[in-house]
Amino acid sequence: MKHAALAFLLAVLLSGQTRVHGPTQVRYLASGNGAVSWYYGSLSFGTLAAGQCAELSFPAQGVSPGLALAAGWPPGLPQPVSGIMYAGADAVVVRICALQNVTVPPGLTYSAAALVWR
Repeated sequence: MKHAALAFLLAVLLSGQTRVHGPTQVRYLASGNGAVSWYYGSLSFGTLAAGQCAELSFPAQGVSPGLALAAGWPPGLPQPVSGIMYAGADAVVVRICALQNVTVPPGLTYSAAALVWR
């Protein structure tokens, strides 16, 4: 089921059809009982030492742990930083790790798309 949901999510994202539903969510047009939703939030990680990781989250109503996400990384994210995004309870969790000392600019916008069943 997760593979089919992820394939559907990517197909809808590539279609480029969107509708705005409030300040923190853009819902992509979808059929059936599911909708692909795009959530975003501005996060400030600060300075990370080499080998250090930090985790912050932003609200994402309807998202639950284990839900497949398609991550959208901000273009201003400095190198060398790696990271993952995963679904929490009504939140998208962003975890980044620094490969060397780095300062992450404050207020970068991170985004994630998710297939949320209604």
